[in-house]
Amino acid sequence: MTQVFNAGDRDVGGDHFDTRLLQLIRQKHESQHPGANWGRLQSSAHARLIQACEDAKIALSSRQSTRMYLRDILAVPGEEKDLDLELSKPELEGAVQDLISQGLGKIEMVLDAAGIPRSAIDFCLATGGMVSMPAIREGLVDLFGVNRLRLVDNAATVIAEGAAWIAHDNIGLQLAKPIEMLHANNSYIEIIPTGTALPFVGKAIQHRMDMYCVNPSDGFAKFLLARPQWPGRDSHGDRRIPYAHLTLPVDSHARPLQERLQVDVTINDDLIAEVRARSLMRQQTRRSVIHDLEFGLSIHALAHAT
Repeated sequence: MTQVFNAGDRDVGGDHFDTRLLQLIRQKHESQHPGANWGRLQSSAHARLIQACEDAKIALSSRQSTRMYLRDILAVPGEEKDLDLELSKPELEGAVQDLISQGLGKIEMVLDAAGIPRSAIDFCLATGGMVSMPAIREGLVDLFGVNRLRLVDNAATVIAEGAAWIAHDNIGLQLAKPIEMLHANNSYIEIIPTGTALPFVGKAIQHRMDMYCVNPSDGFAKFLLARPQWPGRDSHGDRRIPYAHLTLPVDSHARPLQERLQVDVTINDDLIAEVRARSLMRQQTRRSVIHDLEFGLSIHALAHAT
């Protein structure tokens, strides 16, 4: 069981929806009380407002409107110190529509980058608390169709539950695709192979490759790190997807194949790969970080663990 491609977007998480909802609530409150001073929030008000936003999102997943009432939000006298308003589903969806579109667009980007047509998806398992939002579910239906979209009752916790089972059974992740580097002869050479066991907490793995600069005349050595588009398809003619590019200064006066180069790839316990390239004559170093490694789990190992 392996990942074909992955990508994320830290700008469309549930906390960003909470922020948008909080802005909407403030606007509605200020329309009720034009003189309200939101610079005088009570010390505990922000945490209570965020919790109220979370509760409102849940309520509006099944209702058209919800009432929000919080006492003593502002440290001021008068009615404006309390929050008391109605929030509708259309208001919420309007406030976060661009976030929804951005998130759905990321899914389409992943499919396009992996070269997978929508029709090739057998089912889409929707996870995370935000899939309870009707607008998000409708967007997923538009992408995959109602018969291929799977909604589960524990969508908000299913990923954490799966991770807990894997940790309990001590099943480690494996690298789903090799980390490769484009060689001067236009072939890809393997740095870290498929199936490499990825590190647990407090551990790291490191692989080094030594080589020589073929053509230093422009003063730079170029490195392209990539992986095959599909797991198990790593022959010369199979398509690659880039991971990182590095341009390393070298001695432009050196003879071809004189300057030695070192490339180290380290994967830490956060499953982030750091690539360091070093020229031994110029003593220059360049670095890049890879956040989107693809992982795999051994079904055989899982079967034996259970």
